[in-house]
Amino acid sequence: MNLDKRLLEIIGSARIAFYLTIFIGFIAGVCTVLQARTLSSIVNLVFLHGGKLDDVAISALVLMVLILVRAALVWSGELSANRVATSVKMDLRERLYKHFQSLGPSELRAQQESSTGEVTNIITEGVESLDGYYRQYLPQLVLAAIVPFTYLIFVLHVDTLSGLILLFTAPLIPVFMILIGSRAASLTKRQWQTLSRMSAYFLDVLQGITTLKLFDRSRA
Repeated sequence: MNLDKRLLEIIGSARIAFYLTIFIGFIAGVCTVLQARTLSSIVNLVFLHGGKLDDVAISALVLMVLILVRAALVWSGELSANRVATSVKMDLRERLYKHFQSLGPSELRAQQESSTGEVTNIITEGVESLDGYYRQYLPQLVLAAIVPFTYLIFVLHVDTLSGLILLFTAPLIPVFMILIGSRAASLTKRQWQTLSRMSAYFLDVLQGITTLKLFDRSRA
């Protein structure tokens, strides 16, 4: 799991929307538990105790309401998360533009070891790649630490033994997440370096196409 403090500080004005996304996700998780509990009670009453449709009419209505509420919460959470990601990307691009303008062309060329193509790639694709981080990864990371405890409370209330099994096996989940995250981070870094080199090469070729044409080397 990669949690960069610098990326958290960029949230800034979108912090309220971020907290709202977490809250909506938590309520949606609670609705999921209630939905599963209601469905299990319906199945238990109909298939195990021979209940009829009239006996589960109220439970079925409650289940439908929970499904609709959860769907509305998921939709609202996606809108809120999208607002966070959009706000962060706009703020970050504004900071980058102001930074490059303050440096000026000569200072920028002196301080940047990378080419113009790589700088352009950072401003466009680099910032855009943060969309998934703020819209999906970061909210789900926080919810992954909160929602399981909610499930555990409900399970302990229903079946103590099953709850204890979940309590002792749950710590294994972060271990596997760390292993998968570290591997994904190395692959992402490698792909990003490859993309940066390709972008730099392509833009440098476009900038020098006139010179290449003059010396009849454009085809090569």
